[in-house]
Amino acid sequence: MVMRELSLLNAIQPPNAHRICYRLVFLSFEIQNFKNKYMIPKNFKIEHEHIDFESFTMDSEKHGFNTIVIATTCSNSYSPLLRIGRLVQVRKDSGCFGTDTILIRMANGKLQSWENVTFCTVSEDYKKLYESFFKKVEIDEPDIEYSICNKLNAIGFVVNGMDCTEGKTHSFDMCISKDKVSFSEVRTDG
Repeated sequence: MVMRELSLLNAIQPPNAHRICYRLVFLSFEIQNFKNKYMIPKNFKIEHEHIDFESFTMDSEKHGFNTIVIATTCSNSYSPLLRIGRLVQVRKDSGCFGTDTILIRMANGKLQSWENVTFCTVSEDYKKLYESFFKKVEIDEPDIEYSICNKLNAIGFVVNGMDCTEGKTHSFDMCISKDKVSFSEVRTDG
């Protein structure tokens, strides 16, 4: 693409051809950069062997601050972008149904909060691959104040005594039949 534009510029030779050429090359680079903004390939799938199931724990803080984790107890229909992240904060017993609220830094640099989900670390054989997804993401510092939806601010890796439900109770119905288990939508009371 750039070579074709260069030969066109050579043919017309405007006074600022070198600036125009530079701008075209820069724009081409910006377009490529935009396509690669999210380091996780579009068709990437989290495979069973990518997950270190021996690292499974209900206490996510045991994985360590800034460790790359994978949300494991959720549907595979969730995008890998949402399921993979650096663990940055654990709010103990603060989420729906009394579970921890977990904040991860995703490969696009945004924060994602999770409740009622467990995490595992990446298998040793795949750590370099998963670390490559975060090349453009700054490493978090432990003294950053995080918020969820611009409220519920907290500082530190492990936070105790916080209620992220804002005093609301949550419930759902579950139906178990011979062929499947189905859930109603989670209702918020209060």
